[in-house]
Amino acid sequence: MMKRTPFNIKAKHTCLGLFGAMALSSLNPVVGLSASGSVTAGSESGSAKVSRALPQVRKTSKTKKIPLKTTPPATPAETSAKPVILNLTSRQNSELRKVLLVGDWEKAVEYPAFIEFLRSYTGKNLESIDSEARLTIWPELLTHLDRVNSADANYVYIKQGAVSEELKSIFSRIDHSRGDYDYSEVNRILQVFRNKHKVVGTDQARIDFLQGQVFELRKNYTEAERYYKNAVTNDENEPLYTYTYARLLQVSGKYADAELLYRKLLDIRVKRLGKEHLEVAGALNDLAKVLTEQSKYAEAEPLLRQALAIYEVQFGKEDPRVAFGLNNLAGLLNTQGRYLDAEPLYRRLLELREKSLGMDNLGVAVSLKNLAGLLDVEGKFAESEPLYRRALAIDERIYGKEHAEVATDLNNLASSLKMQAKSAEAEPLYRRSLDIRQKAMTRDLIIQK
Repeated sequence: MMKRTPFNIKAKHTCLGLFGAMALSSLNPVVGLSASGSVTAGSESGSAKVSRALPQVRKTSKTKKIPLKTTPPATPAETSAKPVILNLTSRQNSELRKVLLVGDWEKAVEYPAFIEFLRSYTGKNLESIDSEARLTIWPELLTHLDRVNSADANYVYIKQGAVSEELKSIFSRIDHSRGDYDYSEVNRILQVFRNKHKVVGTDQARIDFLQGQVFELRKNYTEAERYYKNAVTNDENEPLYTYTYARLLQVSGKYADAELLYRKLLDIRVKRLGKEHLEVAGALNDLAKVLTEQSKYAEAEPLLRQALAIYEVQFGKEDPRVAFGLNNLAGLLNTQGRYLDAEPLYRRLLELREKSLGMDNLGVAVSLKNLAGLLDVEGKFAESEPLYRRALAIDERIYGKEHAEVATDLNNLASSLKMQAKSAEAEPLYRRSLDIRQKAMTRDLIIQK
């Protein structure tokens, strides 16, 4: 069968991290990457539990490794009512997410929180962001916002513990600085407190962990790793610290070290909770992910199948929350080139999302594109075409006809048509896709001047 050539448009699906959350939104009120080992990912902002996007079929002639979603370890935080402390920040982040999803630079700069968030992430003023970055930075910012939401949720969990009065006294200042995305100031407050007070035991671990958060959000991963390691050393009984340290090792490419910690967490989960608990499923996914990143597919697959089985038992096979396990397993099979095994899982995932989200939803659009991309790899272009057309219609309605995501959709559909020898239909779609991107670049150049 013919294999179609890869396309070159750089725009990514900016919504991927959001939809795992949408499919699983009823499980937990804690925002983002919370201290929870279940498959929950709900918040009023709709943020995903992890910074990484859901597995997706990429449009290339070679199979690429597809990341699996991960889940953090369980702590008492998920059983507590959502605190008022960061509600304001949570609402602000929810509004910011809407701005980032639109991806319109001219409109975004009118929103003060966007300016502070952008400065915090890039270390640059608006004038220093070039026109190309203004087009491509949106998925990156959405991913970083997921990290911020995750860090905020874990910060709330830390505050709920048996904290000393001295440490409690600085939380209001930290709250204010975190609300401004001013993590340098947060670090300064924590360091001054460390220098002024004799901090020991669990308070020491809390300070280490919070400073690790700050350095991670500022993309200083070497310092973040050092502080997270110290937190684990000072309080090895807190699984949140162990998980966070393992995750940072993982994203830093230190897979073997991360694997050891994930295996330790899985053993703890099984011993404390039993083999059928949701938090065990989360630990299985975490371990499978790091094994996949080491190409240990044979070890990862049974873990993902076990996790999926737990979700099906706990929720029922038709529950939309099962989509999480389906997505991870389908992504792993796709990574191995086992397209025939992955296809029914992607179809089932699409069906679950259509039933739970409706036929005209961005989450459904992502599933349509995932399945269509897989069908393309299999050479089933006649089957992928209507899926791309549906996804395009959804994205045009929600994003607007001039959005970068629509440009990507047009390119995908045109490529599918071209492989069916429908060049006359493909050409105007290619032209429209190119026109959208050229207009966006011209508009941003004018704004920059």
